[in-house]
Amino acid sequence: AVLALDEDVRLARRHAFDQVEQLEHLRALPDDVLEPVALLQFLLQLLVLVDQDARGDVGAQQPVVVRQDLAVDADGVHLGREDGSIAEARAKLGRNKFLGASCYRALENAERALAEGADHVAFGSFFQSTVKPSAVRSPLSMLTEAKRRFNVPIVAIGGITPVNAPQLIEAGADALAVITALFGQPDVTAAAREFKGLFGE
Repeated sequence: AVLALDEDVRLARRHAFDQVEQLEHLRALPDDVLEPVALLQFLLQLLVLVDQDARGDVGAQQPVVVRQDLAVDADGVHLGREDGSIAEARAKLGRNKFLGASCYRALENAERALAEGADHVAFGSFFQSTVKPSAVRSPLSMLTEAKRRFNVPIVAIGGITPVNAPQLIEAGADALAVITALFGQPDVTAAAREFKGLFGE
């Protein structure tokens, strides 16, 4: 599960509340769950409970990736253009955590990020995004070239839905960064299954 905490805390929080209602383990939310860091800590705990209740279900054992300035024990971080140094983040994380970088529409950004310690790179926006409507678009050919040039997972981001995702995968995307088409849906689990199905999982 990938959570982008800047614009989409509300959707992630709503999904957490929905999940809590389905778990008999929890009777009340923490008083400070509305705070961003507390929310992510709570979601990390929630994933453990989901794993216990539905082992092997969608999202039960998926890594949680957050911004580097959020002090939670996540599986990794993903940095945007203004989120700080890749090299410094790698030094803090060590080698056993995921570290991704947004490269927008520049392969040179990916080369620099990988040299500094990133282990996956993201490109986009490929489609109109409701989260970042002013984001500059990237051509599909960027995924193809990145896949050819870099021996790391290539992530596509920006306005992705189950309808337009297949062309990204065909162009070379190994993973999809999704917010609204996942957390904005009435049934998040069903939406996640639909996306996983596009990869033959």
